[in-house]
Amino acid sequence: RGAIRWVLRSRPVVYLGLVSYGIYLWHWYILRIVADWLDWPLYRGNWFVVLLLALPIVVFAASVSWFVLERPILRAAHRVAPRGGRSNRPPARGSHALNEA
Repeated sequence: RGAIRWVLRSRPVVYLGLVSYGIYLWHWYILRIVADWLDWPLYRGNWFVVLLLALPIVVFAASVSWFVLERPILRAAHRVAPRGGRSNRPPARGSHALNEA
């Protein structure tokens, strides 16, 4: 009901959460590229300008990473693995760790 809940449920924030792993993976590499492009040392240049220039590129790279790599891999994994990650069948005889000890 509150303002924080409203912000966290907004489409841009939900989308950033969806691609957040890609943001984590790509942000450092892209920040370095932008800082080098501006010919600024990463920690001595104007970091705010570097951030403003890198942010759309990072979100774009994370989006491509999500749609081209992560989502297809997750879909394939769900097709191969049984739902819930566990089989409804009982364990095979002798396969339990206590039986082997």
